[in-house]
Amino acid sequence: MTQLFGCHKVATEQLLCARTCTGKVNIVMKTPPIVSRPEWEAARQQLLVKEKELTRARDALAADRRRMPWLAVEKEYAFDGPQGRARLLDLFEGRRQLIVYRAFFEPGVFGWPDHACRGCSLVADQVAHVAHLNARDTTLAFASRAPQPDIERVKARMGWTMPWYSLVECAADPSGT
Repeated sequence: MTQLFGCHKVATEQLLCARTCTGKVNIVMKTPPIVSRPEWEAARQQLLVKEKELTRARDALAADRRRMPWLAVEKEYAFDGPQGRARLLDLFEGRRQLIVYRAFFEPGVFGWPDHACRGCSLVADQVAHVAHLNARDTTLAFASRAPQPDIERVKARMGWTMPWYSLVECAADPSGT
């Protein structure tokens, strides 16, 4: 005899747990039906139409984003880096484009002062050698509210080499919002 003792919410809500009469827990996955190849192919073609619509919509949105007007940055922003105080223009390092990743490494973030935000750390772990971006006239820089000594300590422990700056006063929100 099998008794249902609850449904665990999973992202897909497809897992059910059942307890057998021996007390052992069996996990049963609710799966779609098994169909013939022609039925599967028809379902796949319907899904492919939706996937192509989504791809076209995402491409159109990306094109709209690239055509967005630019906003002149008139405010003076200051950052602290390994070589001392830097302006926003200095972060470009003479290149045409700048990507600033706002990493949450500061008091109040889980793990402070030994760790940055888990998601931000995952992003930092994925950064390959920045020479690939630099070769495309682009600079990548991370920015956090943490002081430089804390940033340098965590970078050294984690093996991260990307430029990472401390936000100073008004630099906390470069968008102005």
